[in-house]
Amino acid sequence: WGVFIALYGDEYSHAELRDVAKLYQKELLLVQDVGKIDFWGESKEAIYVEPDRDRMSQLGLSPATIVQALQEKNLAAESGRVDVGAARSRRSRTSRACC
Repeated sequence: WGVFIALYGDEYSHAELRDVAKLYQKELLLVQDVGKIDFWGESKEAIYVEPDRDRMSQLGLSPATIVQALQEKNLAAESGRVDVGAARSRRSRTSRACC
């Protein structure tokens, strides 16, 4: 059996709530007979890069150049593709940790 605890707060960011949840996890695991703590419904952080096609054209940049620059920064990326209007660039999953 288990106990469910909900942690929420409209005035806090997801990152702040996650930090508090991790603190609670750390403390609760010290309690006798607490064997495991799982997080459910956690919001994942994401950053979406939406380049301006006109500006990219002015600078002579391609979507592949932007993807390459992000990969060089050691950022994690999901498998899939990058769509910039009619241009597409495929990318594969990386297991590197985010900076």
